[in-house]
Amino acid sequence: SNSDQFTHGMVAFEVEPNCQLSLDWQVTIGPNFASVSPPTVAGGVVYYGDGPGRQLLAFHAVTGRRLWSSGSTIGGAIFGAPMVVNGRVFVGAWDGKLYAFGL
Repeated sequence: SNSDQFTHGMVAFEVEPNCQLSLDWQVTIGPNFASVSPPTVAGGVVYYGDGPGRQLLAFHAVTGRRLWSSGSTIGGAIFGAPMVVNGRVFVGAWDGKLYAFGL
């Protein structure tokens, strides 16, 4: 059965002491989730560029709760991993620009 499939979002797993995985949380990103962008985890936050949705999203690493979104400020699709440096998160987009957001 495919009833346990989750295809439109992110999932976080906990590795048990016996090396088994257990689901910690899952978050729906959207119906057109098609990005290949890897997430970046820094300071207890998961940063994720949602590809053609042109948003940078931030989630609480333990609970999966959405903390913030860049909204419509990014002018191109995001397919690369965000970088966290010196209190800012940077993401490159297909419009040829590098975007920076304060943490």
